[in-house]
Amino acid sequence: MGFATKYEGTERIDLGDGYWVEVKKCLSWAESNEAEHAGLNFDMQPNMDDPKKTRTNIVIDPEAKSFEQVLASIVAWNLADDGPATPENPEGVRDAIPWPIERDRELEMAAKKLAGGRGEKWKSPLRKSLERMPRPAFDLIFAYVGKANEAPDRKEAAQFPSGNGSGHPNGALEPSDDQQVLSGSGLSLEAGDQDRPPAAA
Repeated sequence: MGFATKYEGTERIDLGDGYWVEVKKCLSWAESNEAEHAGLNFDMQPNMDDPKKTRTNIVIDPEAKSFEQVLASIVAWNLADDGPATPENPEGVRDAIPWPIERDRELEMAAKKLAGGRGEKWKSPLRKSLERMPRPAFDLIFAYVGKANEAPDRKEAAQFPSGNGSGHPNGALEPSDDQQVLSGSGLSLEAGDQDRPPAAA
């Protein structure tokens, strides 16, 4: 059995009424890193204490991270909508219209970059399907995905030091001694080495 074998495979999550979703047992490092960065927004602001410097506010968005984790985890599902009503079937044909699940990660990311993240055209069918998923169903999926991909606790991390210098076993951002955690706005980091350009004459 190869090293990665125990991490491969899928788990089926029962959503009730005969519907299910299959997700990966765990994400790869690249997929986890992509989700981690989706939950970080950087905003450069003037430093009121020193006009020659700028301050970077890092706003942490856990909802964006969890969405990307679920998006990257989904492998298959049997979700579908009922078809339109007809004289023969006044209540519509059950499960006649499957929910789209196609996604090419690299193509989607390239299209997103080209569109600057604006609009809907760059979004894959799977992303659009997941965006319309009822929140209770999404939370049920994330309950497994979040647990399967959570970072090791400090005791576990101490057994396998990563040496990435970030203070976190998978490279996630953690505040250092000179960073301030601001309620409601993430981390506020003073970028002292980033001098503001001189004002135009």
